[in-house]
Amino acid sequence: FQNFAVSQGIAGHKWRLTFSDVLTFLPQSPSFGLAGVPGSGDINSAPPPITGTPSQTVLSDNTHTLNNMSSVSYGVPINYALSISAAANYQFLNFPKNTGIDTSAVFGSFGASWRFNARTSMNGELSEAQYGYSGTPISFRTTGLQASVSHTWSKGFSTQGSIGPNWISSSGGALIPSGAHLSVSGSASYHK
Repeated sequence: FQNFAVSQGIAGHKWRLTFSDVLTFLPQSPSFGLAGVPGSGDINSAPPPITGTPSQTVLSDNTHTLNNMSSVSYGVPINYALSISAAANYQFLNFPKNTGIDTSAVFGSFGASWRFNARTSMNGELSEAQYGYSGTPISFRTTGLQASVSHTWSKGFSTQGSIGPNWISSSGGALIPSGAHLSVSGSASYHK
C-alpha cells in the first residue's frame, strides 16, 4: 500500500484557498472493503464500522489499483454571521492490468453558513457529481440540496440535523434508475 498526498493552502486576510492531491497505489489489497489490510475486516467476518469515505469509488477484490483525487476549495467570511464556500474535485480509479472497470468522478459544491449566535448555526449546500465508467455507456449524475442546523445545548452536548432532496439522472436504465429521493440525517454527541 503506497499513499502520496500533497496539500497547499493560501490564506488572505479573510479568505482561504486550498489545493490538494492524493495518489494511492494498491499493488496487493484494497484499503477499504474486502480483506487484505489490517482493520478492513476479513472474509466471513464483519468489517469494522465505516468511519470515513471509501478510498476507492468501486469496491473490488481485484486488488491492483491506482486511485487519484485532486481537489480545490475556497472559503470566505462575508461578515460575522455569514460565510460562503465552494469546492471541486476530480477522482479516477484505474486498474493497470485491465482487470476491472476504470471509473472517474467529478464533484462540485457551493455552500453558505449562517451563525445565529454562539450556539446555533445553519448551513445550506448545493452539490453536483458526475460518474463515468470506461468502456461502458453507463454514466450517472447526482444533484443534492441540503439544509442543516446544529445547536450546542451545553458544554458537552450538541445536536445536528439535515434534510434535503437528491436527484439522480442516469443512462443506466434499470441498473441505476433515475429518480428523486429525500435525504434525512441527524446526530447527537456528548463528551465529558
